[in-house]
Amino acid sequence: MITDSFFAITKNIFADNEIVYISCPITTGERFIHWYSSIGKSLDKDSSKYIHEKTKSVVNPNIRAAKECIKNIRKATNKVIIDPTNLENCKLQWCQNEFYQFWDKFIKDVVDEMILLDGWEYSIGCCCEYLSAIESNIKVYTQNMERLNVEEAKRKMSISIKMYESCQLQDGSQISNILNKLLEPEEPKKLMDKSEKAVLKDEKLHFLISNGIANVAQFVSFEPTSSFTPKFVHINNLNNDKPHTTKEIIEKLILSAPSSSVNIRSFSPEVMKGNRLVFNKTIIDAYSGLSGRRIRQHPDSVPATSGHLSGS
Repeated sequence: MITDSFFAITKNIFADNEIVYISCPITTGERFIHWYSSIGKSLDKDSSKYIHEKTKSVVNPNIRAAKECIKNIRKATNKVIIDPTNLENCKLQWCQNEFYQFWDKFIKDVVDEMILLDGWEYSIGCCCEYLSAIESNIKVYTQNMERLNVEEAKRKMSISIKMYESCQLQDGSQISNILNKLLEPEEPKKLMDKSEKAVLKDEKLHFLISNGIANVAQFVSFEPTSSFTPKFVHINNLNNDKPHTTKEIIEKLILSAPSSSVNIRSFSPEVMKGNRLVFNKTIIDAYSGLSGRRIRQHPDSVPATSGHLSGS
């Protein structure tokens, strides 16, 4: 499917970055409620006039307001900000459900944090995105950068449902379905049997390389022990028949990069996506705090800043 291909490309573009997704009302929201109550309800929903008036009075103002907020958010952080309004002008020819499916996968697989702009509770898309974040234990913030707890989110969604019902619009029932999922009692998390083992990030990469499944970057991983024992070693042109010390392995990985530097990331079974990426570390500063981490450098054709160190 086109959505799957687009998702795969997008996921690779944003790999190894801290991603903040901005969820904002675009085609609906509180602005839509007010417009529909005063103008929209008297128009034929299938008419070109309805579409034109809604675009002029709802969609365009929503996008302008969102972009202004996003501009201020970008000034306050060096993280990668995802602005979904940029897709509105793309000629993707997706139906609304395809947009929902795409952002659901993107949020669950790529996003680290989410910010909900004011009025999000009146948007079916925003409510879906909030549910995706909750299901993936992603931190969610309000426009004022305050943590949004689930109880407050439920309260806001309940208010928006009543507003839609007062306008006799079906959007309220869809938001109600999302709210019901939030109201469902959480299933107790399955306790991992002693015989089960979480598959860590470096183990997945080792499997891909060893079986020739994907072109994965060079990397070295280490056991999270005081002995700092190498776990997996994948360095271009390394003589694996000869024993190497940990120091030699680290040096060879760093020097294999055109910039003579690597990027560093630590990870664990609890943080499978990895912690914050540390960029452009050389031999001198690579030795500080490396125990239990994984150094990874992309092939020479890729800039060093694309690599990272992730630990197990």
